[in-house]
Amino acid sequence: SASFNYPADVAVGPDGAIYVNDRLNRRIRRIDGAGIVTTIAGSGRLGRVEPDSLAILAPLRPEGLDVDSSGRVYISDSWARRVYMVEAAGILRIAVGNGELGSGGDGGPAQNAELVSPRKVAISDTDTLYIADALANVIRKVTRDGIITTIAGTRVDGYNGEGSPATAFHLRNPVHLAVHTDRRVVLVDALNYRIRVLTAEFPPPSVSSVSNGASHTAGLAPGSVGVIQGSDLSSYSSTATALPHSAPLPTSLHGTSVIVADTSGMESTTRLAGIFSVSPTEITFYLPLEAPLGQATLTVQHHGALSEPVAIQLSRVAPGLFAANGDGQGVAAATAVRVESDGTRTSLDVFRFDPERERHVAVPLDVRANFSPVYLTIYGTGLSNGRGQPSVKIRGRLVAVQSAGPAIAFPGIDELVVGPLPRSIHNREVEVVAVVDGQASNAVTIAFK
Repeated sequence: SASFNYPADVAVGPDGAIYVNDRLNRRIRRIDGAGIVTTIAGSGRLGRVEPDSLAILAPLRPEGLDVDSSGRVYISDSWARRVYMVEAAGILRIAVGNGELGSGGDGGPAQNAELVSPRKVAISDTDTLYIADALANVIRKVTRDGIITTIAGTRVDGYNGEGSPATAFHLRNPVHLAVHTDRRVVLVDALNYRIRVLTAEFPPPSVSSVSNGASHTAGLAPGSVGVIQGSDLSSYSSTATALPHSAPLPTSLHGTSVIVADTSGMESTTRLAGIFSVSPTEITFYLPLEAPLGQATLTVQHHGALSEPVAIQLSRVAPGLFAANGDGQGVAAATAVRVESDGTRTSLDVFRFDPERERHVAVPLDVRANFSPVYLTIYGTGLSNGRGQPSVKIRGRLVAVQSAGPAIAFPGIDELVVGPLPRSIHNREVEVVAVVDGQASNAVTIAFK
């Protein structure tokens, strides 16, 4: 039932709400999931914008808008030569522009920069802001730390072909743009009558460490899970789909792959590792079971760019136990079950998530109730290739291992079922360690009532 007057741009917020630039009404309006329309910025009048005021009282002349991952709305205003930002509380801030005509300010705070006629704005999935400054014939970028740079255009209108660095080619009235990723921006070069793509080269990945995926300490074995830390490892944060049913794991995820090369022989043999997940700073991967023991190198490849090879040592076993918080320490990533005399099984929590501490914390196990035995299932990696069966110690005391072997459909994950848990331990948190072929894992903990 709402009326609009020249809706010129739309954007979708992280909650699914639709934001509309109701341009000739000089307002930004929001349509929620129930279809209710409200004004979030713009008074409909002309005048001078007072920053840090209520956005619905601001006299705007909006040109473009977009919404970041926190729900903050960015609005370009060509007349004011600024980009405004509306916070969730409805307060209007200056995001870019000092109100002066020009293209200066690169390398400094965006609020101090000059603009000519900011038209469309777009925000990437990293909350980087891109601005099409149409009459300046440039594309500007503002990073999350508030620093502005010019990424395309010479400030001279014209056309000088394709394939050159973006800051060396001419644009003619770039009025619109969209961001695929921070390395791929699409723009409307209006008076050159073209759609143009800015593509940044991928920097080579940098690997700072390679460690056991459970313990996060040194130690890798064929068929185990590993973790790579570094930078520029990927452009995305993503996990292999449909786990655990995605086995075998993909060997490339969003253009990132892990290459393991055997360097112990006369000829180098390379293998691709399976990928659980990737992010710009971390990769969780599965070392091929066929990888030979001894010295090897690991290289990360991202869209053709290669890291420097990192030396790794592959051993027959490299026992590590998973912790609930994913850091190899503290409460175990484990499950427990109480078995009654009639065979009834009751699942028991070993840990829970504490929202105040934003961590998983131990849930004490009651092993003294009803005289019914309690069994513990713990998860690890690098345990399966030993010459003998793994043993498990709880508070330094050997506990019977009922079964040990690879977890079903989870490559590289080992599962140990131990128990009954000793009834003599109570009112304390104790360490759990797995030992294979004389090598001990990291210590994780469980708690007893």
